[in-house]
This record gives sequence, structure tokens and C-alpha cells, in this order.
Amino acid sequence: MQITLEKTTVTKNIISLQIYHALSVMPLFWYIIHQPINIMSKTILERYPYRYVQCGTIELNGMPDYRIQKFDEYSRRYRDMYLLDSGTQLDYAMEDFEYTKWLDPAGVPCYINHDTVSKDMESL
Repeated sequence: MQITLEKTTVTKNIISLQIYHALSVMPLFWYIIHQPINIMSKTILERYPYRYVQCGTIELNGMPDYRIQKFDEYSRRYRDMYLLDSGTQLDYAMEDFEYTKWLDPAGVPCYINHDTVSKDMESL
């Protein structure tokens, strides 16, 4: 019976150690993801209310860190709206403004078919 208690104690200690490790790493991970950016950003293109910027490089792979920022009317500053995956996605977003609006989490109308809109207006 004493061996069973020792095994249970060891198992509980391992589980509690794993839980403690997970909890101790989580704030560090949150800080890395949500820390304010002190890197000077290089504006590539600005199309109100959006601008396309490069904010240094990503530490994990050494590739450029491309972002789309949106102007906030309340604070009168640009804020990160979308973190782009690659330079190719940046090219598509700059080329197709509707795609940038589609990426906007605020639900900005995009890819509107003007023929459909005009037919609906005629029926009224």
C-alpha cells in the first residue's frame, strides 16, 4: 500500500509540475504576442483608412513582418488590423483594395456587385 501511495504522489507531482509549467509559460507567451511594438515601421503604401507597413523582421523565421494598419478616428492613430503571412499576401492586398476591406474585422462591405445593387434600386 505504501508503494501505491508513492506512485500516486509521484504522479500527482508530475501532473502538478506540468500544470505549473504551462501556467508559468502562458503569461510569457501572452506578453510576446501582445507586447507593444517599439520598432519603427516603414510605410509602404497608404490608402485611407488603411496603410501597409513593414515592422522589422519576424524573429522565428527572419522574414519581413508585414501588417495592415487601420486609422482609428477616436485615438487619431493607426492600429494593427491584420498581420499578413507573406509578401505575396501584401502584394495582393495592395493591388486589390476590396481584399483589404474583406480582411477588416469590422465587417466593411466589400466585393459589391454594382449591377445587382442598381437592379434592386430600380425595383423600389
